[in-house]
Amino acid sequence: MYDVLICDNSRPDRQQLRSLLVRYQLERNEEGNVREFAYKDIPPLPECISLYFMDTSSQDEFAHTVDTIRNKSHENMILLLFTEMQTLMTAMTPKVLPSGMLHKPVKYEDIQNILSMIPVQQSDLASEPNYTYTKKARTVSIPYRHILFFESRNKKTYLVTEAQEHELYVPLDTLEQELAISFVRTHRSFLVNRKRIREYDFGSMTVTLDDGTEVLISRSCKENLKHMEDEQ
Repeated sequence: MYDVLICDNSRPDRQQLRSLLVRYQLERNEEGNVREFAYKDIPPLPECISLYFMDTSSQDEFAHTVDTIRNKSHENMILLLFTEMQTLMTAMTPKVLPSGMLHKPVKYEDIQNILSMIPVQQSDLASEPNYTYTKKARTVSIPYRHILFFESRNKKTYLVTEAQEHELYVPLDTLEQELAISFVRTHRSFLVNRKRIREYDFGSMTVTLDDGTEVLISRSCKENLKHMEDEQ
């Protein structure tokens, strides 16, 4: 599953669409990041090919965001969200090259129909780093960018993404040694993807990830986050 970003100044609309997209992934047993943001708060865009759902009602911000996306990769796909036909027609320029259009409020059937028609461009994504494990003779490979964190819970280890959890038979200490370049230990129970960290707070002793999830920081692991900041 490609990464999905929802660009809309309406928070309820973003959250409603995000819930539909996550449901779509879960039903298809797919992995992918689903992020949402307002136009004024454009986050760092993914390196991989991504699918953008973009509200067309804010013309200047819309045009600026399209430029930003196209400069990142012309292979990125854009779906236009509209409530009025007039805003849609204004947004339909040769530069946008939309992959599809959805009328708001979006329904789940709309998501199913539109995503089933969009070809997934693979490009060179096979070369990105993956965590691979074998379970019951089945090999599972998950790109690092889809992993939020690894968690030790009830004497078991779980790989956690936005869509689901994968039970592993590897101690967290072993994973920490193997994945030290891309993941940081924040607590005896958590090994967190460095690139998914949005912020951390030593007052509340929590790390906030880019999907809004919070995980714990222990006093013994505070230095790990400080060292990570120094490395950047």
